[in-house]
Amino acid sequence: MKPIHTRAKRTAALGEAAVPSLAKRMAALLSALVCSLAMVTSMAVPAAADAGDPYPCGSFAGANNDASAIGWLGNGHGATVCLGGSFYVPNGIDTTYGFGIYNNAPTTWENAEGYLPALVTGFEADGAQVSITNFGDKVTMGGNDYVLIFSRVSITNPTDAEIALDPQPAAGMVELSSAGNEVAPSETVSHDYVVAADRFANGYAWPDAGQLAEVGGYDDHYANMRDFWDSQISELAMPNLPDERLVEAYLSGFIYTQISRSGYALNTGTNGYHQEFNHDVTGILAGLFNRGYFKDAHALLDQASASLSTPAQYSDGYWTYPWLWSVYYRKTGDLDFLKARFATPGPQGEDVNPSIKSTAHRIADDRTGPNGIMGASGNADALGYFTTDNYVALLGLASYRYLAEAVGDSAEAEWADAEFNELLEAVDATLAETIETYDLDYIPCSILQPNTTNSCADPAMAGWAGPGVYYNYAWNGYLLGADLGAPDGIAAGDWADKTFDWGFALTRNVLPQDTFGGYGGQGFYSTAYNAAYGSWGLAGTKYRDQAIQSYLFMIENSQAGPYSWWEGADWPSQSTPWIGNHPKSGGGSSPHSWGIELGNQALIDSVVTQRVDGTIIVGRGVPNAWVVGDEAFGVTNYPISYGNRMNVDIVPAGTSVTVNVSGAVNAPIQVHLPAAIGNIASTSAGSFDSEAGTVTLPSGTSSVVITFQNTPSTERPRPDAIEAPPAEPSTLAPILETVSPEAAAAGDEVTLTGANFGETQDASHVRFTNNGINWGDPGDEADFEVVSWSDTKIVYKVPEPSKGYEVTPGTPATMKVVTPFGVSSSLEIDIVAETPTPTDPATDPTDPTAEPTDPTTDPTGNPSDPTDSSSDPTAGTTDPATAGPGEPTGGAAAPSPDRMPNTGANALPLILGAALLLGLGVAIVLRSRRR
Repeated sequence: MKPIHTRAKRTAALGEAAVPSLAKRMAALLSALVCSLAMVTSMAVPAAADAGDPYPCGSFAGANNDASAIGWLGNGHGATVCLGGSFYVPNGIDTTYGFGIYNNAPTTWENAEGYLPALVTGFEADGAQVSITNFGDKVTMGGNDYVLIFSRVSITNPTDAEIALDPQPAAGMVELSSAGNEVAPSETVSHDYVVAADRFANGYAWPDAGQLAEVGGYDDHYANMRDFWDSQISELAMPNLPDERLVEAYLSGFIYTQISRSGYALNTGTNGYHQEFNHDVTGILAGLFNRGYFKDAHALLDQASASLSTPAQYSDGYWTYPWLWSVYYRKTGDLDFLKARFATPGPQGEDVNPSIKSTAHRIADDRTGPNGIMGASGNADALGYFTTDNYVALLGLASYRYLAEAVGDSAEAEWADAEFNELLEAVDATLAETIETYDLDYIPCSILQPNTTNSCADPAMAGWAGPGVYYNYAWNGYLLGADLGAPDGIAAGDWADKTFDWGFALTRNVLPQDTFGGYGGQGFYSTAYNAAYGSWGLAGTKYRDQAIQSYLFMIENSQAGPYSWWEGADWPSQSTPWIGNHPKSGGGSSPHSWGIELGNQALIDSVVTQRVDGTIIVGRGVPNAWVVGDEAFGVTNYPISYGNRMNVDIVPAGTSVTVNVSGAVNAPIQVHLPAAIGNIASTSAGSFDSEAGTVTLPSGTSSVVITFQNTPSTERPRPDAIEAPPAEPSTLAPILETVSPEAAAAGDEVTLTGANFGETQDASHVRFTNNGINWGDPGDEADFEVVSWSDTKIVYKVPEPSKGYEVTPGTPATMKVVTPFGVSSSLEIDIVAETPTPTDPATDPTDPTAEPTDPTTDPTGNPSDPTDSSSDPTAGTTDPATAGPGEPTGGAAAPSPDRMPNTGANALPLILGAALLLGLGVAIVLRSRRR
């Protein structure tokens, strides 16, 4: 059994090995998994439901790892909705509702009208065509607001004989319309129901069945739901594209984000990650602002600042916070609110609502790495000196400089400029040294090591493209007008192309085209960030349309719910009744708001965007196939500087294309169609650079015809395959991350985890200090026993009395790891006189009925071998710093469609093991994580 990682490693462990995810994200996923145990045991081999039993649907997912969401904007906790017309209501109700009529026949599952949060399940039963639709509507009853879920089972009889079918509603569903079970030939009969699902985190009473029966008809509530969401999406930039599925995904994704939200809290998911994670919040809200959604903007910004300081969050959430504000100010021109929050904290004070200034200055405080780069972090849910951390920090500093100039604070603008230049110089120099030392032709995940020292060498681990996905400095920095740097003398855009060349060559024989792979413990096929990874290509030349191509891959191959994706997903299932390609397993949450917002922003940016100097960029990521097609496309209602809006329309015409712009545009326009690179014959207005493929139009120009030299090619680049390179040893300083237990007596074993300890101890050692006495250093007289040593874990014994030295109970002891490449920071335990007695399971207050457990057996009741990987949460994993081709990294098997077998026999022990590991990880992080 492979260990389950509680949070995907979007950028893989970088020689600084994988560590437990942040406690809050772990706890969120643990809760969802535990609540869904009974459901998950049947995930692999769905059986036909017994009469009256709905399709299995738990808080996390359905029986085939399917999941989406229904509810209302800002509800306390939306409902998880599943393939077979079932849905799970949380909020203390904690009940699955659905219909026994569902039979696991080949099934369609889609959003009503293509985009609405009314999910429609379609299948055949006894010759009839059956559809089950579920949606949420906000209803006020007795002065209290509720979300009620309305359901309709429609049965159509296409035959020439009467059919009798009972919907078999679950207990507790209140009938709204009375219809018989007999359906005449060529007729349709509908059965309507309602249940209460949410009360917006309030504590007033739930409505009873009698009150629910009087709320009105299904059709009226459907119309209200549709009108509400149409009014919300009317605020957005609206794409009109040749592939309508992209538009539907764009709109439904926005709605899912609002359903996952609780009040002003932008949660990452409805299932799994139903809470705020600060760097997710920044990306989600920036995506909404970039696309023109400014409702409740002030409250959302204050809540975003509050998410920064909640326990166990990510440091890069602070670093990117100024960028969020730069997006907001560029789009709205809201200088008054910017001034109110620039150097002054929000309404709850600095500890809860830090000022923009204090978050920017934290970047300087966190520059503790070699050469002045950013220090080691867990921002990618693994521990390392991430390249992306440095680019994220540069984006934050460039944004802060822009904001300081906007508010007229010259001193802060000068500070930001100097800090930015120092960091950029350090980043360029450090990357250049790494690139030259290891002869690299890509940007590495770790700024200090090649990908061959970590799991970014795994072709199926999406982390290899990590330097581009976190806020995409090469692209967003360009829009901000920042210096992008040139590591080893090569421009940032060219490095994007070179890295894609390297990564796609690595994945060619392992994965289909247009997916970047997945994550350990979730699946190695695709991710909710797939389009976002592709957006790095916008900065380059060869792969500018990669965001759109990767978005289409997600739509065609990895939907876990209608236009809903797991954070990480496995290969398509061979057993699901859902027609099409859908993952056999996944993890995180589905829908996943951050992945949705990053993908949707990349989609719009590919068609139209604006730089901070006002220049409008049109068509930079548009596929050549659209340019030679026969459908016009573009974006309307796009937000530009200071609250204005514009439209762009691109009309293909064989060997030419017409670009039209309208709206409140008073800025120069540049057309960057990939089809125009080296291929412009003439333009009807402005000037052009055929080699670069750019057309520049002066302010006030509303239309241009671009004539090509040749019909643009629709062939797409895909590098020849290369073998995964051999692994190389780490040469980084050791990083000490956790210690367990917190208290120990002489002779007790203590476990240290972290990174870069070295595969064998060799010349390295643990420096143990207690009451002014050192043990473990070369030359120390007293005995010190190391039980085991690996690159990520060390087990030693607290020294027993020897040669006149002994530890002192009641005092702390510190530990450091010393290797030829450096000395780690220290961690601390308490020395006690006797080994703490573990809690007897029979007296566990959380389970008063529990039977005593034999300590020689594991939780499944099987004999436990202390050398067996099933009893060791870290056994069975391969250190990402030394993983070679096809070796598992972080518990992942070799790249294969069969990485995670989805069988009923495996499901229960898999989830039980996940729950145990997650619980252990939460405890360790809460007690021992040093930030």
